[in-house]
Amino acid sequence: MRLQIGLGDDLLNILRDYYAKLSDNPYLYSFIEHSEILRDVKIDRFPYVVIYLVSGDEVIIVSVRNTRNLPFI
Repeated sequence: MRLQIGLGDDLLNILRDYYAKLSDNPYLYSFIEHSEILRDVKIDRFPYVVIYLVSGDEVIIVSVRNTRNLPFI
């Protein structure tokens, strides 16, 4: 495996973009299967998923998970 400089910064910048998107439109992404509370969005470039819920006018990030070796919820 080759070390890639700046990959962590790239992930953080992408997460910031997703957080801004969630802040603007929290209902954009669907519920997690068998859940009517939790929603998820898969990160395009990285094997990560952001799990969140909407409570009133707040978006609460529950988890940011690496999905490479673990399936989605």
